Amino acid sequence: MIQRPRASLRRVLPSEHMSEQSRNIVNIAIGLIATLSAIVLGLLVASAKGAFDARNDEIKQSAARLVVLDRTLRQYGPETKDIRVLLQELTQRRIDHTWNKAQPRDHVRIVREDASSSEIIRNRLWQLTPATEAQRWLHAR
Repeated sequence: MIQRPRASLRRVLPSEHMSEQSRNIVNIAIGLIATLSAIVLGLLVASAKGAFDARNDEIKQSAARLVVLDRTLRQYGPETKDIRVLLQELTQRRIDHTWNKAQPRDHVRIVREDASSSEIIRNRLWQLTPATEAQRWLHAR
């Protein structure tokens, strides 16, 4: 025969622990714990959303800068075609690396290749010699 929990607790607990006042205190404590848990969970979600939004903004700004750089190079003239190709390859590698989650040993290799490609692009940009006023203005940008 299964006894009700309340009846079995009455035999073990003193009578003052089974009073209406004690039950109210337990209910308040449970409500407090539930409220604190909800607050902590809400703060955790807000923190995760803040981190996501910050990363999302970084990606958007980076993409916008890449588009502006590519357009500027295209306007500069055909002599920037190889730089644009390198820039596109570097961007594609970074996208693939970010979304395909390369193995740790591949990560080091990719970072080195990206650094090398970035240096090559930077050096080739500095090697450009503007011939027209428009190219001088674009080169300064």
